[in-house]
Amino acid sequence: MPNTIKTNYTAGEQSPYMDGREDVNKYHNGASKMINATVLPHGGFVKRSGTEYISTAPSKCNLLPFEFSVDDSLVLEFSEDLLRFYKDGSIVNDNVGTEDLSGLDNLVAHWLLNEDEGVVVADDDGGTHNGTSSADTSVLHATGKVGTGSFNLDGQYDVTVPDAADFSFTDNSDDTPFSMACWGNVVDGETQTILSKWRDGASSTEWKFTLSNQKKLQLILSDSSAGLSS
Repeated sequence: MPNTIKTNYTAGEQSPYMDGREDVNKYHNGASKMINATVLPHGGFVKRSGTEYISTAPSKCNLLPFEFSVDDSLVLEFSEDLLRFYKDGSIVNDNVGTEDLSGLDNLVAHWLLNEDEGVVVADDDGGTHNGTSSADTSVLHATGKVGTGSFNLDGQYDVTVPDAADFSFTDNSDDTPFSMACWGNVVDGETQTILSKWRDGASSTEWKFTLSNQKKLQLILSDSSAGLSS
């Protein structure tokens, strides 16, 4: 059988059932077997690249491809309670957005938790409710995923904010709807308090936002005037 000149391999690797099927157009643009090769969408092929270390998986995981378009694709890593994205040979964890809260007229407080000196934790919403860290923020400061830094509380540090009527939403005198948003990276499986106005046995006990030892978010509300909680 004479040799056949292939102009491209855009049909990729074909099944053995295609052998001799010259009546099919793709037969002339395919290969019976390609080893360590990657077909280019515009024709031809290149040698398949080798492997390199990118990251360590936290546990057993599944890797799945996600191809948005010919020139835009991701690798998705699924593991227990975690989904990570990889693109162009590196993990995707950069901050690509900006935060704009200027349109909110009901913001009570906003703590960035990015200080790196002193013990004052500033309220970015006008400084009305500044907090105090239990250790110098130079000890707490760490590289964050969003903004210019974060706090590593390490299971032993916290930030305390003076009590104020602005934080009273469930005191039975002026119950009002409220919401809260927090960003955190949790590495310990123990029960943890994320944000709260709560002191056991005190009249200021109202609400607390926690993470259970099963990593479930919980919002606990208390009406201390009636001795009720839910």
